[in-house]
Amino acid sequence: MAYILVRMDFTEAVRQNSASVDFLKRWIELARSTCEGMGYEFIDLCQSVSTGETVRILKGSTDDVIVLRRLMDQTGSYTRITAEVLEPSEALIAAHDRAQSFAAGFVSPDRDAIDRMLLYE
Repeated sequence: MAYILVRMDFTEAVRQNSASVDFLKRWIELARSTCEGMGYEFIDLCQSVSTGETVRILKGSTDDVIVLRRLMDQTGSYTRITAEVLEPSEALIAAHDRAQSFAAGFVSPDRDAIDRMLLYE
């Protein structure tokens, strides 16, 4: 399962409301229940000190990241939403093994006829 960082910039109206602790608690609970309802493990809702973005940290399948983004787009609460997928080391190892199975039949598109002749000599 991948780690997914969903980075968001709130609209000005939401940003002003988020100054209230009660609003923030409700927002966090809504984010948690929505993400868990979609099958994600909700790790935390954080704020980036360097950029000011709000960041949801999730763990789960990347299959529904686009659905989560579309859902968030429809709320009108954000000026920008991005999703970053971080694959854990186990996935990197599995991807390497799978890539090796395709490597034998792969011919680079920039390899020209001279390169091929030199390789066969």
